[in-house]
Amino acid sequence: FTFSLLLCFAFSSCRSHSATMSNGDGIDISHHQGKINWKKVARHKDLQFVYIKATEGGTYQDPKYKHNLKQARRRGLKVGSYHFMRTTSSVWFQFLNFVSHVPQKKQDLVPVIDVEECKNWTSQQLADSVALMSRLLEKVYGQKPMIYTGQNFYNRLPHHPLWIACYSNTPPKINSPYLIWQFTQRARLNGISTTVDLNRFTSKGNLKMLELKWGLENRQLITDNNPTIRTWIVVRCFIYNRSTNRLPHII
Repeated sequence: FTFSLLLCFAFSSCRSHSATMSNGDGIDISHHQGKINWKKVARHKDLQFVYIKATEGGTYQDPKYKHNLKQARRRGLKVGSYHFMRTTSSVWFQFLNFVSHVPQKKQDLVPVIDVEECKNWTSQQLADSVALMSRLLEKVYGQKPMIYTGQNFYNRLPHHPLWIACYSNTPPKINSPYLIWQFTQRARLNGISTTVDLNRFTSKGNLKMLELKWGLENRQLITDNNPTIRTWIVVRCFIYNRSTNRLPHII
């Protein structure tokens, strides 16, 4: 499939404003939120979903990921995981980093690819990389991932859910339908001591559209049951990253 990307990732035209959980449907968090009291967070009756940062680039894992994942699910919250895509690592290494740390059996929602930078890569290289990452994740988790990006840097990727960030009082207007609108970075929730990103479903989106529906028997169990595939990916990256005839963003 093909899609286009606008070159500038800019939230500068969208000013963040404060909000409370009653204004939104879900939150996304990382280690930046510090120690979270998930018992208190789960009491917010309007909270439908939580996305937790798992990995970034080819080697980084969020130090709070495993704890946040365990505690949020323990409290009965619907949880998904996201990967921050870096243009300094090959897609294969980034894919391996994510699937090695995001257990398939503990995911309620489709994975998310966070696309916020395009340095080092051309627009086409970025498009190719996001497309490949998307295909690889779908093989493992059984459904297409959601793409998180900004109003001025969105992709037009057919049949993929979109999550658009724009900090404004009105939803952003773009040429592609999107499921979730991240409308502020400054929300306050009981149980979280810092500000937090707050998100709202659009008229096109709802929780059922994010839930993983395929049974585990239909997914490629790379993380738990197939270390041979993990080894093959590492060897492939090692060999091809040293070839001048290959594009480093793809291999």
